[in-house]
Amino acid sequence: KFAVGPTIVDRRKTIAALGGFARVSEYLAEDFVLGKFAHEAGAGVALSSYVVEHHIGAQDFSHNAAHRLRWTRSTRRSRPSGYIGQLFTMPVPLALLAVLIQPAWWPILPVTFAIRFAVALVMSSIVLGAKLNPFLLAIEDFAAFVFWCAGFFGNTIVWRGRRYKLLKDGRFELISEG
Repeated sequence: KFAVGPTIVDRRKTIAALGGFARVSEYLAEDFVLGKFAHEAGAGVALSSYVVEHHIGAQDFSHNAAHRLRWTRSTRRSRPSGYIGQLFTMPVPLALLAVLIQPAWWPILPVTFAIRFAVALVMSSIVLGAKLNPFLLAIEDFAAFVFWCAGFFGNTIVWRGRRYKLLKDGRFELISEG
């Protein structure tokens, strides 16, 4: 029912029938809505079986943080229910919160860490062919949780040096130039 940026492949005539790129130009997640519009028009959307590598790049922390915040706020506008459901993809922060609320539940922590590490190890080594750094995995789990929480607050984003207001339907409008 939607598409994800680096994996989109479409026929020119399908995009033209949907109204062209002009129809999605006001949306921050134009990839998502292009797939959504294709699905609604009956054109079909299929997930690729190929792994497409996508790298953020060598940005400094502030640019990377702005990028991730833009992603979270955009995702929340595009699929609100799915965004809330992402909480269940973050077992380590959830387990820590559970133990903070009820310290007697501490045994869930080592089990959660073991399962999370095993899943990440399988995904990284077998699926992606990459080496797993457990320390970076822990940092990323907590960073993802912090950005996910931050995605619930605010309706502005910074993109390419400009500040935009993100509207409820996923469109965005310029507030100020850089």
